[in-house]
Amino acid sequence: MNLTVSQYLDELEDGSVFTVRDVCSNTDSGYDSVKSQLCRACSSGKISRVHQGIYHKLRYSEILEDYVPCSAEEVACAIARNNGWHFIPSGNTCLNNLGLSTQVPSKLVYYSDGPYRKYEINGIRVEFKHRSPRNLPHDRDLAIIVAAVDAWGKTNCDDKFSRSLSKVLPERGVEYFEEGLDGVTSWVADVIWRALEWRISTH
Repeated sequence: MNLTVSQYLDELEDGSVFTVRDVCSNTDSGYDSVKSQLCRACSSGKISRVHQGIYHKLRYSEILEDYVPCSAEEVACAIARNNGWHFIPSGNTCLNNLGLSTQVPSKLVYYSDGPYRKYEINGIRVEFKHRSPRNLPHDRDLAIIVAAVDAWGKTNCDDKFSRSLSKVLPERGVEYFEEGLDGVTSWVADVIWRALEWRISTH
């Protein structure tokens, strides 16, 4: 049996960022009812509205003696989730997260299968850029690899980069890459295949 909206909010961990869609999926209430109940919860100070359709369950820090704001990254992920977008960080962020680059992006950029959108969240600029589905594999790990290779650039993907890439490829079999890379831009797929061949040859 699904929870009531009140029960759902009670069970959420303090500091959680959630969406109207999240609440609807886990309670017995319809969309309009959920919005009304969340509005009342905001008025009572139990939660706060941080963006259209996005809410934050407040968390108080005894050390700071204040409520801790949610991060722009958490809100961005919730926006994408609320819209049903498949998304990943931008290519430069993927490179950094994989340890293939030390460059830290100055703003939050995401690739998604949704439309282009720009937001200002807690003073931080957040952008969602539309990405062709063929270069946004459904498997998140592989999508991040594809975005990283694309951001590095065709002319920069030499043997040294392939060796580095081989160390961060998902530990999956050849079939995984055959299926996941189907339709991906050819030169990007070629770079990933070279990295996979390098990994196989050194094991």
